Amino acid sequence: MNTKSVSKTTVICIVLSVVLAVLTLLAWLVFLPRYKAKHFTAAAPSNLSAAAPAESKAAYGDYYVSPDGNDKNNGTVDHPFRTLAAAQKAARKTKKQYLSHVVVSIMGGTYETKGLKFTKADSGTDSCSVIYCAYGNGEVIFDGGAGAAETGESDGSALAEINGVSYFSLSGVSFLNAKGDGVVVKGSSNVNVDSCRVQQTAGRGIVVSGSRVSVTSCQVSRTGASGIVVSGGNLSKLTASENTVENNLVSYTSRLDAAAPSVWISGVGASAAHNEIVNSPACALYYEGNNHTIEYNYIHNTLLTDCGQAAIDSPYYRWDCYGSTVRGNCIHLIGTKASGGRFIGIRPCSGTEVTQNLLLNIYGSGSVGVLLGGCRNTTVKNNIFINTGEAVNGTDYPAEHREEAAAALQKSPWQSQEWKKAFPACAGLSADEKSGSYAAQPAENTITNNVSMQTTGVRVGTFFDGFRSGAAIEENALFPPGRANVFTDLDGGVYTVDKDSDVYRSMKEFENVPFEEIGRY
Repeated sequence: MNTKSVSKTTVICIVLSVVLAVLTLLAWLVFLPRYKAKHFTAAAPSNLSAAAPAESKAAYGDYYVSPDGNDKNNGTVDHPFRTLAAAQKAARKTKKQYLSHVVVSIMGGTYETKGLKFTKADSGTDSCSVIYCAYGNGEVIFDGGAGAAETGESDGSALAEINGVSYFSLSGVSFLNAKGDGVVVKGSSNVNVDSCRVQQTAGRGIVVSGSRVSVTSCQVSRTGASGIVVSGGNLSKLTASENTVENNLVSYTSRLDAAAPSVWISGVGASAAHNEIVNSPACALYYEGNNHTIEYNYIHNTLLTDCGQAAIDSPYYRWDCYGSTVRGNCIHLIGTKASGGRFIGIRPCSGTEVTQNLLLNIYGSGSVGVLLGGCRNTTVKNNIFINTGEAVNGTDYPAEHREEAAAALQKSPWQSQEWKKAFPACAGLSADEKSGSYAAQPAENTITNNVSMQTTGVRVGTFFDGFRSGAAIEENALFPPGRANVFTDLDGGVYTVDKDSDVYRSMKEFENVPFEEIGRY
């Protein structure tokens, strides 16, 4: 009797164990994938360019400055000047016709300053540049002396002003605690601001207006407003400024003006490349004007407080900003899960090519990788979108901006021969609502050859009827989260599309994102 009872108990236990095992297996096979899809987060990209450590080299000069020097000295390495002003006076007097460069080498230490000023008298020539640089025996700091309270509002000053100067370089120097801006270059050409650190300013970090001015390998952080601002070029002739912003680390900007972009590009023909922009409260990079190139930038952890902007943004509603290219950028971790707002990866203006970008993990409700806000003649091609809410969203033109956009177009030289040749689609725009070229009607947009992996369903995006009627939307590959055989290593953050990828079931060809080019070098 007892033996039979034990046998029944054993059988019941076995049955319950089998049922439990089956239920567990079902949970793994059915519910877990759904949970993982709903809470899917793409791994950080692992095959981007890595910034090389800075090398410290002694910079031998024609004149030397040291905190322990004396302005009565002759400025040699053994008898350096005490102030930059003394070295500046000597450099100005140096005859340059037989020299390749004139170098003022600044030895490590802290120099208190109310502002350095360089003028036309400090210029070099096309065969002899003038260089102010760190010597290499420690950090060179020009300290504006502004405490926390004094960096609360910009007074319009600058720690270094380069005005009307040409063939000039400022290299390896730090500018801290500014009551206004850090470094301002205006009305200048062939100027390099290289490997400088600008930190803790009440205003902007580095401001440039001119032509062929480069801001390279700098670190800009904890600014009151934008980190780097660049303008220049001739709008009527579409003459490029050739200004460049390259290989910089820009972080924690816009402390006092949360709506100010970390990097702001305007004018004609500038480039922003290989920069890392991180921890921005709002827009990481804003461009306006014509013929800019924005490429190979690594933008992450931005739009931390402002969901009304995009990580790469523009005056998207205007029709006078044709000709720019946004390519090969990585945009990662945009917005915050807690805020619940709508966050945007890229919001281009009309006439922009958006190609070969990687966008992943854009948070918020109704977020989107690329938002085409009623624009025209825009191409979105060969991009990868992973966990961005949806890949692309195309809307009708925002009516509230029509008057402003029309005024900007009329103010621009859009009917000039130069513009007609460069931007025929822009020159053909019409104010007639019945015309096929009506400016406020989205038209001739192309969304093709993109790869999208989303939790929101298998569609490339949402397109309003007015937008869709004038758009070519085709050959986009769409996948659910975690789908195998799409990328080289989804879990490892390698998002290369291999030749045997399932992507090619939806399209004939795909140009991979240039991962190894993205980021600082």
